[in-house]
Amino acid sequence: MKVTAKYLFTDLCHHIQCHPYAQCENGQCHCIEGYIGDGYYDCHVRDPCTGVKCHQYGECISGRCHCLRGYEGDGYYDCRQTVTDPCSNVQCHPNGYCRNGRCLCLNGYEGDGYYECRPVHNDPCIGVQCHSKAECQNGYCRCLNGYEGDGFYYCYAMQDGKDRSK
Repeated sequence: MKVTAKYLFTDLCHHIQCHPYAQCENGQCHCIEGYIGDGYYDCHVRDPCTGVKCHQYGECISGRCHCLRGYEGDGYYDCRQTVTDPCSNVQCHPNGYCRNGRCLCLNGYEGDGYYECRPVHNDPCIGVQCHSKAECQNGYCRCLNGYEGDGFYYCYAMQDGKDRSK
């Protein structure tokens, strides 16, 4: 008995239905470039961030890492918190200074700190220079609430939260 192969060079993809974003090759469906899936029922756009490793404070956008808001760096290996000085854009009076974004007058002066700081007469704090975390009261420097120290040279943040100045 003699057997002949009538369809020896048949197109293997002739009866295969692939996804619209796939091509058939050698009887199997494969998603076209830029798409992923099984090729038969699913071919979706490949997420450009798949496999991209960003810093813990970074995020992937369109295949590239960027630091989150409030952080700066390359997004991949370095995202450090942005340090913003609240006084960097504040203009105070020449006899004033900035603290936490607000202008205050120097010891021995009074006013709004921005446009006016006039000398106070008979003030025991005139000329007294206290630590940046202290203020002059009756000629003596006292650390601000939440700080302790001599008021002149140092004021440290309290560790236990208790005010020992009273």
